[in-house]
Amino acid sequence: MRRPLAALVLVTLGTVAAVDGCRPKGNGNAAADSEPSIHADSDARSTPSASASVVVTTPDAACAVAFAQYPAGGGPSPGDDLSKIAPPLRVPEGASLTIAVRASGHQVHIKGPAAVRPCTREERDVILVASGEVSVESSTPVRPGSELFLATPSFVAVVSRATLKLRASAGMTSWDLDDGDVAITNLDQPKSVTGKDKGSLKRFEDGGILLTRCGVQASSAASAERLLLGFTQGDAAAPLPSASIGILTAQQIKHARERILDCSFAEAYALSCDLLAGESDAAVPGCGAGGYTRVREHIAKAVSAGPIPSGSPPPKASASASSSAPMPSATAPGSAAP
Repeated sequence: MRRPLAALVLVTLGTVAAVDGCRPKGNGNAAADSEPSIHADSDARSTPSASASVVVTTPDAACAVAFAQYPAGGGPSPGDDLSKIAPPLRVPEGASLTIAVRASGHQVHIKGPAAVRPCTREERDVILVASGEVSVESSTPVRPGSELFLATPSFVAVVSRATLKLRASAGMTSWDLDDGDVAITNLDQPKSVTGKDKGSLKRFEDGGILLTRCGVQASSAASAERLLLGFTQGDAAAPLPSASIGILTAQQIKHARERILDCSFAEAYALSCDLLAGESDAAVPGCGAGGYTRVREHIAKAVSAGPIPSGSPPPKASASASSSAPMPSATAPGSAAP
């Protein structure tokens, strides 16, 4: 009798203690192992305009709703998996949404009106902000060494632990840093901002440059990954020394990061182009045909599987090579992939 009594007390208080693996009503066709386990602070049905914060435990949810408040109702609910949502996700004026990023532990608060692309299963730590206001808090626990990439039409902000607010619009994106460290980059040298800092950058001028640069970096990252796998898991003539493997690994990590920076920038820019094109019949300066879909298709072609180029030598395992030799990098549009 103790368990029914406890359940009765929770219902009386209007509090949901746990929804763990239970099949929600009206979704009898859903697989039990794909449903989220949610711990809610209060019953969202008691306040139609707001949803309670939750802990999402769905294994394959790259990011999910942690909190949602929509004046008219009908918005996403806590625990909803945003990883597969078709971009853009629109947050209307007067509404707000908090996204929990499982890869890093960050929570990104979005204030409407806004249009974003939440993280995906392929890009678990990247959020595209086409327009609107987003913010993160340094008080949120995050995984040590993790980074969050907030891409806008003007720049990409790389956040580890910081209290930061971004406001993206058709012509400019501003940042307001209250504490912590953030790197701001837009294809030039990254700008490191620390402590209290405010600034803004105009919208990038040429989406074609971003698309080309993204393709180069995506191809470079794919080549570096195939090269590493080829020499570590393939039929290499001879095993490589650990120092050479270390160099290959460092190159692969470097190219993967550069791809995230440049391709997320191109994607955010293209997503904003789609929004602007939908608001006006006139051509949008700097925007090419296809928008976000075109960028995604371009990336898919750039990373298509291919053999390791014949004659590719393993890196030399020497002290000078590992400490001072520059790593190959595509730094200009049109440069060749390694």
